Amino acid sequence: MLGRLGLTDELTSREYHEGSPLVNRLGFQLARTFVMNRRIQRACQARRSTRHPAYEALSRDGVASIPNFLPIDVFRAISSEFEAARQASLLVTAPCVEDNGVIEDLVAVGKHREHFPVTYRTFSEQQALRDLVGDIIGRTPETTSLIISVMRQSLEPTNPVRMIGSNYIHCDIHFPSVKAWLYLNDIDESNGAFIFAPGSHKLTLGRLAYEYEASVRVAKAKTEGAVRAAVPYGLARIPRRDQLQRMGIAEQSFVGKANTLVIANTMGFHRRGSFQPNLTRNLLMLRFGDRKIAKSKTTSHGR
Repeated sequence: MLGRLGLTDELTSREYHEGSPLVNRLGFQLARTFVMNRRIQRACQARRSTRHPAYEALSRDGVASIPNFLPIDVFRAISSEFEAARQASLLVTAPCVEDNGVIEDLVAVGKHREHFPVTYRTFSEQQALRDLVGDIIGRTPETTSLIISVMRQSLEPTNPVRMIGSNYIHCDIHFPSVKAWLYLNDIDESNGAFIFAPGSHKLTLGRLAYEYEASVRVAKAKTEGAVRAAVPYGLARIPRRDQLQRMGIAEQSFVGKANTLVIANTMGFHRRGSFQPNLTRNLLMLRFGDRKIAKSKTTSHGR
């Protein structure tokens, strides 16, 4: 059936919400979810690695917070590189992609590594961290992509070029996928603290029911051309109240002092917190390339 519909390759696509309303009514997203999770489970079982201290929490809860992640002298050097880059105007304001007026200044460390020698070297040498990611996604990523982000609430009206909707509770994908964030300043509920629902990364009956219904809902919205245009992607797939209850979603803010590393399996449900005026959230974002695919597509990087 799937072969006749030309969807065989999409079973292992690392994009979320593929297919038409019809094929998703027939259970296409459920098939994709089972195939990818089984494939990753087998890969994880075949690994022989030394478990990272954060593995238990990340495996059990889908999220781990590690205070004082780096030696203090290393973190100070990374902070100095960040401040120098900001003073040199290396951070560029990205086009607005949110419907709540949050804007983001970015700089890719790898493209400007001459300005970030300590930052680049430190995370290039973080083999234990990459092995931890590998124990969750089934393969150790070869490299870590580093992006410095400064987010804030715009004081002026914004006109989003497209709408992601990271401020709505959502999951990034239907299989294990890991991201991490090193806090460069103190972060709490006043400046966009990361919010995660511990345990929501698990493939429960409630999660499968959500995957089925949301896949049909999103497919309809895509067919109508609404997703990321009139409707933020995060809102298009937001769980209903009854779905949140069945999945046992209980949000928790992951606040932390500067030099805290938060690492999460973004198969779990999460969102970004809100911002008070004139406050910023300064992060070093770590992406592990676990969702790269051969064909180029736009993905959601809700955080």
